[in-house]
Order: sequence, then C-alpha cells, then structure tokens
Amino acid sequence: MRGELPPRHVRIDSVVAGSAADKAGVRAGDALVTIDGKKVETVEEAKAAIQAVANQQAGLASGKPCPLVVRRGAGEERMDAVGVPPLGVQLVQVDLTPGSTTRFPWEGKTSLADPVAAARARSLFEPRQRDENKVRLTVARDGTRPYVEWSAQLLRGSYLLSFPAGQGLRPTRYPFEVAREFPWDEACELPAEDDVPPSPPAAPPDTGPFWAYVPAGPYRASGDPEAQQNPKRDAAVIRLPEEKALQDLKAPRSPEGYYVARFEVTSSMYLAYLNDREWHTAAKAFERVPRQAQKATNDTAYWKADAKGVFSLSWREDWPVIAVSWYDSEDYCRWLTKQVGGTSWEFRLPSEDEWEKATRGPDGRYYPWGDSFDDTFCAMVNSRPGEQKQRQPEPFRLFPVDEGPCGVRDMGGGIYEWTRTESGGGQWRILKGGTWGAGAAYCRCAYRYVSSPEYVIETLGFRVCARRTP
Repeated sequence: MRGELPPRHVRIDSVVAGSAADKAGVRAGDALVTIDGKKVETVEEAKAAIQAVANQQAGLASGKPCPLVVRRGAGEERMDAVGVPPLGVQLVQVDLTPGSTTRFPWEGKTSLADPVAAARARSLFEPRQRDENKVRLTVARDGTRPYVEWSAQLLRGSYLLSFPAGQGLRPTRYPFEVAREFPWDEACELPAEDDVPPSPPAAPPDTGPFWAYVPAGPYRASGDPEAQQNPKRDAAVIRLPEEKALQDLKAPRSPEGYYVARFEVTSSMYLAYLNDREWHTAAKAFERVPRQAQKATNDTAYWKADAKGVFSLSWREDWPVIAVSWYDSEDYCRWLTKQVGGTSWEFRLPSEDEWEKATRGPDGRYYPWGDSFDDTFCAMVNSRPGEQKQRQPEPFRLFPVDEGPCGVRDMGGGIYEWTRTESGGGQWRILKGGTWGAGAAYCRCAYRYVSSPEYVIETLGFRVCARRTP
C-alpha cells in the first residue's frame, strides 16, 4: 500500500524492547496509519483505538492480534501486535502543514526539545488556542539547492527539529521557540555531509562528531535574574550571525550558521600544538605551557619538556586543557587554522553570543538542559558526594545531561571558558561557563564574568568555534 501521510499524524518515538510492538516489528520513526482498520491522526485517537481493541477482544492477551498499519519510508506495512495493551511504544504528535508541494525528506520528529523543556513549556503556558502562533521555516538542503518551506500552527514553547543524515546531508538539530512576541520566520541551511570543519590534530577519536552545528537565527540572551553578571548585561533578542538586537520582525534573514566544538580543547590537543616546532620554538612554546602564574618558569609550569624540547603531560590527556591565557587560546586557534583550515575554514574563540546561543538554544533556558538544577547534572563543586568528591578537573563527556539543544556538551560545568568578546574598552575578556571548583550559581548559561587576557587559573580553558572563510 502507498500514499502520502497527512500533515497531522502520529509517529513512533521509541519502542520498548520485548514489547508487543517490538515483537511485531514496529520501529522508532514509523508513522501510524491505522489501528484495527481505524485511521489515526492524533495520539489520543491512537490510544483510544488500542483500548477499543482490548475492550472488544477479551482474549487478546492470550493470542489475538491487534492489526497495525505503519508507514515506513515510501511504503506501508501491516503488522500484528499480540498481547496488548500495553503496546509498548512512546507516541509523538506531528502536525505540519507544508507550504510547498515539495516535501522535505525528513524522518525525525517534531516535539518539545527534551523532558525538562517540555515540562517548562507546559508549566508556563496553558495549551489554549490563543497561545498558538504561526511558524514558518525555510530550509535549504545545501548551498546550491532550492529552498523548501513548511509552516505550522504550534503552541508556544520550545521545539526541536531533527534532520537525519542522508542525500548528502549531515544530521542536524534545529531548535526554535514559538513565542507570543514574534512568529518564527527563519531560514536554515542544512550543512552538506562534506561541508564540515576538519577535526583538530589529536582530537579524541571515539567521541562522535567533533563539531556541533548552530543554525542561524535569534536567541534570548541574558534575561536570568539569578545569574551573576559582572559587568551587567541587559536581556535582549540577538540574531546571529548578524549579532544585533531584533528591532522589528522584518530584519534580514541569513541562512549562515556556525560550528562550535562539542567539547573543550583537551590536553592532548593542546600538547600537539605545543610540540609543533614548525609553529614555534621550544622556548616560545614554553611561554604558553599550562602554568600557575602569568609567566611560565620552571617552578610555575605544569608541563615539562625533555632535553629535546618535547613537552609531556602531567595529568590525564582527556582533561580539558587549563591554566592557559586568552593569548594562548588565540594562538592555538591561529595554529589550528594553519594546520587544517586551509583556505576554507577559520578557527577562533567563540564570541559571547556564539557561546551562549550554542548552549541555550533560542529559548532563554537557564541551564543547557532546561530550567531546573541538580548537582549531578554537570561537573561542579558538589557533583560527587562524600568520598567521591573531587576538587580537580573531570574528563570530558562524563556528564551527558550537560548538553544543550544543539548538542554542545560541558557548558554548564567543567571549566570557565574564554570568549573573544572584549569589555572595558579592550582591557578585559568575557568568561563563560561553570566549573568543577564553583557552585551552582556559576553554572547558569547567562553567567558572565571578566578577566584580564593574561589571567591563568586551574579552572579556566577554552573551546573553538569555526566559520567558513569569506
């Protein structure tokens, strides 16, 4: 059987292993078409149909099937689930109205970004008709193909579109917010599979994609009354890459996004930079070694060099590099551009807005994962209780909850991070992020502090941002 899915339909979000649906062959990503011959377009209709089968067939659990028709790819398949309810699936409502006869070939889901964001949206806004707003997203499949547009009426809240890999495209997350003050009307360019920055030398090999793509568009900056902000920053809606406040809804749209490293620069990555003698001599590299004071000496340097001038680590290679200055971070970015950027990519520190949007997404959440906090969600001073408590850096990727809507990790905790944003007429640089040595107040996304660019401390490092060269 074949046919187009209606704009409003139900998708299978997940399937419980060993359940009736799993045994019947139902898979995550399938779209429900009928249950026992009844067409279903909403989650409520699907649940009612399953219950109706159970009510009509008292012997269902002893072997009578519940016939399902699901759409998978271009075709439809019939499956017989035995032993329901429960069916063993998590359902998600999809309600899209394409603005074009050319449907974009996405298979993922349209849903609230994550459980915390979902709870936040439900608690802040009652799902009433007056709280709906029109959403229009213009999608470019890459830089050479035409745009495809879809629109929908969605309740106010936070949403995440997940575009899978395929047809020459890389998997991409697109978070967006539906708010009362403006309809969402944005252009998003989905990056091609081969249009991704190269990974830095000595990057950990088993971490998945090194780069997270942050789509262009507005985001809510600051606006957290409990976040420490020195200097103070006013709440605003900022558009990237233009980096200016939205004065009206007719501001120009740009499909250009940017990339941010999913993790901070690790010690092994920084060591590769220090030991590149084509970039700097051993004496010059020693000036940029992790250290306890602004000036590196034999007494203050954490890493030592052998007789041949080759530096070695004094701690784990998967720790983020720490105790380096803003100038050291900038020089690493210049070295990385020369090493792997070629004529296509420029690597640099993210601006404050690039950093903040990468971790918050567009909706102004207080932490990367949502609005609630727990000590175990990220690497901070109370993450490990009792005897497990560590007052030292943590290896990257140990705190999976500490991830923003775009897939960037360890921005709630871990280490403070340098940005390229200046303050005080160029005298200071803005720091962002929480740290293993500080409390919960420093883990908020809007937290900002300033320091001199020469400053070094054991809780401060950096991550890298990438853009295509003009």
